[in-house]
Amino acid sequence: MFNCSQRFFAKRLSTGLLAVALGIATASHAQIDAASAPVPVIAAKPAQSASQQQTAVKPVTTVTEEMVLQEIDSIRRQLDDLTGQERISVATQTAAGAVLATIAYGVAHAQLVWLFNPSFYKVFAVVPGPSWINAILRGIMDSLIPGIGLGAVLATANTLPYSIPALDPETLIEPAGMAVVSALGLSMLGASMFPFPCCTSFGSRMFNSALSFSGPLTALGLFSYILSNRQELLEEKLSLKSQLKDARDTLANLRAAGKNM
Repeated sequence: MFNCSQRFFAKRLSTGLLAVALGIATASHAQIDAASAPVPVIAAKPAQSASQQQTAVKPVTTVTEEMVLQEIDSIRRQLDDLTGQERISVATQTAAGAVLATIAYGVAHAQLVWLFNPSFYKVFAVVPGPSWINAILRGIMDSLIPGIGLGAVLATANTLPYSIPALDPETLIEPAGMAVVSALGLSMLGASMFPFPCCTSFGSRMFNSALSFSGPLTALGLFSYILSNRQELLEEKLSLKSQLKDARDTLANLRAAGKNM
């Protein structure tokens, strides 16, 4: 039989052992939960490429006074090429080209008429001889006066006003050739499809077709071509002048900054 003190000591001992056991169990349970908990995954950063790792900083180009002077000189040369043409020479070459193109059309026109209607130039013979020779002569004679008139109109369109740059006459060779071919085609089409009450022969119908619509239409086309292309040259001229002004302003700013340093 235990006395009271012994029973009290045994009760305290058992209570302490129970508390220790509960603490050990709680700690082990926490360790198990921590071990079984999912481990957070940290996303790895994507590897940078060599070009990204070595990001090259573009060097800032320093504008120097010499660079600006070179730019001004280049713009001036372009303006001189654009506006430095002699207007009298341009007008003369344009008019001469128009006359030659009209004569070429007249000769080709006459040869086509002779091909389809050989007797036409026997009636309208200029000199005694073969019909094809008379066709050439008649083609020159019939187209010379219209060619001079067309040359005057196109030369005026390519030179006036003086504030707009003129086209180089060499650039008109190709459109003039296309105009000649187009006029021939339209004249033949008109002579074949549209009857003229006053004309019975193919030659006279083709002649009237040329006077009525094929000649004026092609001349109007050349006139419009010159005006539209001169307008483009004017826009280019204004753009170059604006660039020249900006370059001069930049040069003035550089010189002012140099004085302040």
